[in-house]
Amino acid sequence: DHLKFGKGDGVGSVITRFVDKNRKEKAESMLTLQMAGYVAADKLGNVKEDESAPSKRWKEVLFSKNAPFSTSPDSSDNAVYMDEFVRFLVNKYGTADKGGVRFYCLDNEPALWPSTHPLIHPRKTGYFELAKKTEECATAVLKVDPSATLLGPVLYGWLAYQNLQEAPESKEINQKFGSFVGFYLDQMKSLESKHGKRLVHVLDLHWYPEAMGGGKRITENDASEKS
Repeated sequence: DHLKFGKGDGVGSVITRFVDKNRKEKAESMLTLQMAGYVAADKLGNVKEDESAPSKRWKEVLFSKNAPFSTSPDSSDNAVYMDEFVRFLVNKYGTADKGGVRFYCLDNEPALWPSTHPLIHPRKTGYFELAKKTEECATAVLKVDPSATLLGPVLYGWLAYQNLQEAPESKEINQKFGSFVGFYLDQMKSLESKHGKRLVHVLDLHWYPEAMGGGKRITENDASEKS
């Protein structure tokens, strides 16, 4: 049903239709903030390999605009801003504690960026890269809406928990922290002390079972006896 929200052309229409429907149903909204680096700049169809970011097919994601916000984004500045995105929502719905959007995910399954988003993030996601992006995005968003609830690191499954899908520095860092999740929690605690507030409020871990039955993962649509 959420695919129905992808047909709008107005400013933020895909998001506002989603939020409006949730509000009508008296349900909370959870929105994804972009941290991988780029978002689509047009509706011209598939992006070719030779159009990988940076190119005219993409706009760079910046966490802080460092300039006055606008409710009508400038399509010529070649960037989108996460704090301006949240300000747009606050202007329309109010802050989270006043009935506005309550939950924001700090991107989605970052360990898989090289496979799910290779044209914008072809290299393996790093431990410190994700911690730094989390700090920068979270602080920018919480300046706009201090009452928002942020979720991270939004990991896809077991290997991400263990080593962020075999991140380059995983073996060395895991000698101290045991896993990426251990490192991440330690980093978030340090950032809480640094900023005097929590930057991530909910530890968000997805779980897709890896158990097999009849040669298939049990997540597949198979109700046979072997599965």
